[in-house]
Amino acid sequence: MNLKSVIWLFLFISNFALSSAHSPDSLWHISIQEITIEHTREHFFREDKKVYRPDSLQLNLYRNSSVGELLGSISPVYVNTYGSSGAVSGLILRGAGTSQSLVLWNGFPVNSISLGSADLSILPVCSFNNISLTYSAAGSIYSSGTFGGSLDLQYRPIWKKGIRLTLAPEAGSYGDRRISFSASGGTQNLQFQSTFLRQQGIYDFVFTDTYKYGSPRESMKNNALSNTLFIQNVFLKLRGNNQLEAGVWYQNKLKEIPAIMGAYSPGTAHQRDSVFRVYGKWKKLFKHSSLQISSAWFTDQMLYRDNYSDAETRYLIDSKIRNSRTVSDGFYRMYLGRHISLDGGAGISVLSAHVSNYGANMTELTPSLFAGMKFRNDFLVANLSARKEFHTQQKVNPLLSAGFRSTVLIDRLSVRGNYSDQFRVPTFNDKYWQPGGNPELIAEKGWTADGGFEYIHRVNSTSLLVLDLNAFYSGIHNLIQWLPQENGAIWTPVNTKYVISRGLEAGLNYKFVSPVINYNMHAGYTFNKSQIKATRENQINLTGNELIYRPNHLIHLFSNAEIKNFSLALNMNFIGKRYTTEDNNPVYAMPSHLLVNLYTGYTIKVRELSGTIQFRVNNLLDSQYQLIRSYAMPGRTYKIGIIFHFLTHKN
Repeated sequence: MNLKSVIWLFLFISNFALSSAHSPDSLWHISIQEITIEHTREHFFREDKKVYRPDSLQLNLYRNSSVGELLGSISPVYVNTYGSSGAVSGLILRGAGTSQSLVLWNGFPVNSISLGSADLSILPVCSFNNISLTYSAAGSIYSSGTFGGSLDLQYRPIWKKGIRLTLAPEAGSYGDRRISFSASGGTQNLQFQSTFLRQQGIYDFVFTDTYKYGSPRESMKNNALSNTLFIQNVFLKLRGNNQLEAGVWYQNKLKEIPAIMGAYSPGTAHQRDSVFRVYGKWKKLFKHSSLQISSAWFTDQMLYRDNYSDAETRYLIDSKIRNSRTVSDGFYRMYLGRHISLDGGAGISVLSAHVSNYGANMTELTPSLFAGMKFRNDFLVANLSARKEFHTQQKVNPLLSAGFRSTVLIDRLSVRGNYSDQFRVPTFNDKYWQPGGNPELIAEKGWTADGGFEYIHRVNSTSLLVLDLNAFYSGIHNLIQWLPQENGAIWTPVNTKYVISRGLEAGLNYKFVSPVINYNMHAGYTFNKSQIKATRENQINLTGNELIYRPNHLIHLFSNAEIKNFSLALNMNFIGKRYTTEDNNPVYAMPSHLLVNLYTGYTIKVRELSGTIQFRVNNLLDSQYQLIRSYAMPGRTYKIGIIFHFLTHKN
């Protein structure tokens, strides 16, 4: 019996035994209406997964930052970043590449059709009040590209009468200027949320160029950023248990691209990213069931230009990429008694790309069918789901997932375990880019499994300790990788290897609350090893080597204390050594480094108005480091800002 069969058998026996061991008459304490109206399908079926959520304090500290800056600073994950503020950044989670984790906005994917990955630098923290990472998210729920997991970005309405206004200007080192404004509120039947963000800076920081003789100190050139964003969400409750939801997202970012370390000429390239997204949802609650229909249209454009010289007026590189994504789906949920719910639905997505290097406009249509079942009582949650997608150029087998979370000791100990089939279809660049694209590529396929427990210990009436331990394992067949051809001038993607990733994750949370001080601490450690287990006969034998930019060790600590109106926070991130070449040459490896950030704040409240003055020091130890080889990162930097909150609630 293979490992996959053993895991399926274990999950089935565990679910049956645990459900039989506890009383079948216990009530489900979360109301059907709350789950149906407020929770997306993705969140409804993820209780067997490990989930990480930044808290409200962390979201406030980084409200003018990108999601990439937030996660790269305070979370136990690795974010690949090609330089300082505004540079392209991607999520590396559980050894999976940036195109193997999915990013969703209110349930709709925002990953690039051309590249497969999502650029975290254009995702604003201030527009979301619920940001969560679902580790190894189930392919049967989320679709393609979730070997690592899913990053969910949401705004959830607060159904209270009143208005909430926030204004947050901020200034920092190297000309960094940011300001955000958000307004939300309404009535018990109508809620809205509006966000505006403006960021600009020169970012001409000084760094040590270790790729030049004598390691001289250099000033970064051609690194300016201009970023403007607006997001609007509207939520409406109607008669007959109907609810409507809609949103619009517009963004325009212009980023200069500096030269890499070791270059003797300054960079002259720039990249403009433009985004327009709109979506709508209709939800209907019946007596013992619910119905939801959703639709979205996303379009994004990227313009990359480089003339190799400021004096030149003609561009030697003038690359234009325009993508669009249309997604529609609907699902029906039935509640069978107090413990069982059934889901079923269908969806369709249309992907279109207009890229000069493709030679023609490309369009792909993908219908899908999905179903799920959940069992829940006071002691056990068990999920089972399935999905079938019909790709025009790929054959994808049905995807299955199963998992459970069980309470072993009430309010003390819970255990979880799950298995998921996974796949990732080749991107448009993989198939159509000229020269080099390979239309013969087949989809990556594999599986993920993990299990763990959470233990809660109440030290006393003022202190709480939570321990979380998790182990994970995944396998990926037909991994897609771009490799040089015989002459070395042209690179092309090929299905190369069988890769496995496995590891351990440990987290410790401590909370202390008293009339004088509130204290929170979160510490986390991740061990991950992603290795090539097999290569094809006509390819270089790299068996046993580790994948590039996958640190074995990540250590994270975030600690904050609040004493009356004063707050102090400290976070530390240790990132282990990373190989940057497939042959794992230690000469080109990135050494481990430690980053320390310090935050202070003071809050003044006058009736409905409050103001918080914040001061932040990033990279307190002035460490010299790189996240991507040859892309310099800034040393110690400073930020100061004020957050004004105006809040009114009408009873």
